Amino acid sequence: MLILPVEMNKLFMKPANLIPTDIKYNFTIFRRLRLLPILVYLILVSEFCRAADNPDQNAIENIHFEVSYLGIPLLDMMGELKKNDSTTSVIYDNTLRPFADVFFDFHTVYQVIYENDSYRPLTWFKKIEEGDLVFDMAVSRDQSSSRVIYEDGQTSTIPDDAFTIFSATHYLVANAHEPGFFPLQMRIFVDGEIWLADIDLHEVIDGNRKPSQDRPELVLKAILHYESGTLIEGGKDMLSRTIARENNTFLIKVSPEGKFHGAVYGKFPRAVELKRIY
Repeated sequence: MLILPVEMNKLFMKPANLIPTDIKYNFTIFRRLRLLPILVYLILVSEFCRAADNPDQNAIENIHFEVSYLGIPLLDMMGELKKNDSTTSVIYDNTLRPFADVFFDFHTVYQVIYENDSYRPLTWFKKIEEGDLVFDMAVSRDQSSSRVIYEDGQTSTIPDDAFTIFSATHYLVANAHEPGFFPLQMRIFVDGEIWLADIDLHEVIDGNRKPSQDRPELVLKAILHYESGTLIEGGKDMLSRTIARENNTFLIKVSPEGKFHGAVYGKFPRAVELKRIY
């Protein structure tokens, strides 16, 4: 039998046996890594298809209102509307424009989380910086009773059908084009007090309708009356003081697409006007 030197025997070994262990290991990892882009692609396609089947789920809408007084734009109201499977979160962050904040410190943030079907508010929050008035207020609804609980331990009674200012606004806007929806009476919860709002269709603006729009712009009119409740300790912020007044009247504008398009409080030229930028 022919006996070859060790070096010659290596030449006749299987190629795999000639590859060092660490190289074979790295090669295996490399082959697996080649599959990674395919896996990522499949995941992305799956997520895209899921989103296409549920277009309203986990949608985020950014909103910008310009707030004017005496026809002068003074404040920017930046909003975010985020819709999840069962609830919607709405946040409005309000700041004075640079030339106006020289005279007055002002920054407010409002948030409400409400149920998608009923617009029933579950939790809400506001952060207020209005001159010397500075406070935070977090409120949650007790699901087992007709109470709301404040972060500092205070409680108030709330009817089951009551809305907050912003959940009521979005409820009206979402249903404004439904036939026979108006007139309507709603309860609005404002810092411990219950206010009745009589809502009716004030104006139908059809002249500016674009060819792609199958519905007109609407203007809703709301008149408030005090019903019950006691204002909680801490005082009202500017928005609450503006809204919660006897016989207070304001207008809400609804776009043909069913979006919150603007609002007007007061009479020209001293009206406070919200105008949607986008």
